Amino acid sequence: MTVNYNGTIFTKDISSLLGSNTAMSFSISASTGFYTNLQQLKNISFNYTIAQGNVISKYVDDQGNEISESTSTSGDLDTLYSTAQKTIPGYTFNKIDPTGALATGKFTANDQTVTYVYTKNAPTVTTETKTVNENIDYVFANGDKAADSHTAAVKFTRQVSTDAVTGEKTYGDWSADQSFDAVKSPIKGYTLIKLKLISKWSRDLLMTYHSR
Repeated sequence: MTVNYNGTIFTKDISSLLGSNTAMSFSISASTGFYTNLQQLKNISFNYTIAQGNVISKYVDDQGNEISESTSTSGDLDTLYSTAQKTIPGYTFNKIDPTGALATGKFTANDQTVTYVYTKNAPTVTTETKTVNENIDYVFANGDKAADSHTAAVKFTRQVSTDAVTGEKTYGDWSADQSFDAVKSPIKGYTLIKLKLISKWSRDLLMTYHSR
């Protein structure tokens, strides 16, 4: 508080007197001399700042980990405040922590914290498929065709789990809905001398024979 009297300035820190009060009154008195005490003072102006309250909004997951930047709002004591949820990718709002402040209320002398609690969304699970083809060609050692080719196909599947927040993918094991049937060689009187796997993912086989 500052008093300016005829160019003379008096100041006093009254913050310790405020406490949680939202209103205070002051009286000003002075003497004009030893024999005369008219106390004719005129209050030209009284400037003051209304005490402020502060509300912090926090956004956490079920384990209390902060998942989004906190926000803060201030206002005059005993006036209304309002906070709001955030839309946070990968999370769904669950509740407001009952041990903290409410989403709406009034500013107080002490800071208040509103804690919004979110639940992480479940991962997205998709199925990935791949068809593996079995192609068997029969040739003689001189390169001539020995028999008609054999073809078959088997479909393999695996599950892919995608994290709702990070987007990280986790892959399951490949599994087949069936297996390749055993193939009997259609060539009689010849012996298999070489079998070559053509492709990593396909079952392309080249079988070479020569006569017994």
